[in-house]
Amino acid sequence: MRVPDPRRKPTLSIRETAALLNMGLNNTYEAARNGEIPAVRIGARWLVPTAKLLDMLGIDWSKQSPPRKRVRTVRS
Repeated sequence: MRVPDPRRKPTLSIRETAALLNMGLNNTYEAARNGEIPAVRIGARWLVPTAKLLDMLGIDWSKQSPPRKRVRTVRS
């Protein structure tokens, strides 16, 4: 899985986080519950703020170039 740009994808699911960290799903949920991974619980759903996760991993995402806007061409 590619490291997502927080400006395009501000949060990750636990499943996406597990894939990014190469961890098992249960271990990722446990790490979120224990505060080892920055996460917020909304109802039954866990969300991981992408920027905080990348900061925790020491990945400086702020110096990456901003995401390009997708341009659609209209054919007539």
